[in-house]
Amino acid sequence: MADTNTAELLNWVALLSGKGQRIETGRMSHIDASGRPFVFLEKQAEAPVLARSMVQALPGEENRILDKPILVLREEELSEPPIILGVIHDRIVDKKSSYTGSAEDRSKMKESVSGSGHRRLALDAEEEIQLRVGKSSIHLRRDGKIYIKGSTIVSRASRVQKIKGSAVKIN
Repeated sequence: MADTNTAELLNWVALLSGKGQRIETGRMSHIDASGRPFVFLEKQAEAPVLARSMVQALPGEENRILDKPILVLREEELSEPPIILGVIHDRIVDKKSSYTGSAEDRSKMKESVSGSGHRRLALDAEEEIQLRVGKSSIHLRRDGKIYIKGSTIVSRASRVQKIKGSAVKIN
């Protein structure tokens, strides 16, 4: 069953279809420096055209949608830029790709992390979990390896700090 937003969108598209607008397929061309999308339209493939969009990519995810097939709403007289309705996928779930979660999932996670009364946040993945901010990162891998990278790494303890391993190498 479609969620409320999807149902509203489909109703809106159905209403507009009789008013000189049509749905077409196209392909994402590029995103300019200010974040505006450009698309190749199926029936006008000579040069990419500026488009508007109902979907947004998070910073750093732009490459995931480039050169992907898309669905656009377009006016017959071409006076307005086409509107990107969505990206067309072969699969609903792609187990080989990274999962960043939906906006709703991220919102729930933010509430869970920042809300009062929560004591634990568990993240599970089959292959790898990556946390990145600027030049810093923590990678947890399935094989048990943990990589911590940063320009400066600080470790402090108010009591005893232990370093254990079958071998410990310092420098």
